[in-house]
Amino acid sequence: MVMRPVLLRYGVPGLAVGLALVLQLLLVPWFGADPDTTSFLLFFAALIVAAWFGGLRPGFVATVLSALTSNYFFLYPEHSLEIVSFGQGLRLAVFSIEGVFISCLLGITHSVRKRAEEAQRGLKYPFGVRGKACRIRGFCRSLRRVGSLLGGGKPVPARKHWPNALITVR
Repeated sequence: MVMRPVLLRYGVPGLAVGLALVLQLLLVPWFGADPDTTSFLLFFAALIVAAWFGGLRPGFVATVLSALTSNYFFLYPEHSLEIVSFGQGLRLAVFSIEGVFISCLLGITHSVRKRAEEAQRGLKYPFGVRGKACRIRGFCRSLRRVGSLLGGGKPVPARKHWPNALITVR
């Protein structure tokens, strides 16, 4: 998994929420009811996309943007961030809690996928990058010296191809 640039990771939530807003504004007349009834419908998709693409924090950003946008454009009074009733506040709170929950779940899958890919690279090169294989060679040389001391001064033969070897686990 390639680490995406910060601007891209945090730009996707803004674009996803903007797209959800446009689609919601276009679909409200077709829903046949006031916008209050379906105010969060498309914003769930926006925060799922943001959390899947960027991880936990971009999911939180999309949750906050979606709650603010939905409150401003679709909840009464329109074009205001004022919360006029307990029910409206409760709807915003439930949406925000669900958004945090979705972001956490997708953030966990995002980080698990990242760790799995790092572990897969680690299995191919157990000591990180190829240059660190010299630690193995140095360790083996030390073992040969200890073996020669324990073996009564007889040198332990070294394998000729060992200096260029790289241990891989398959």
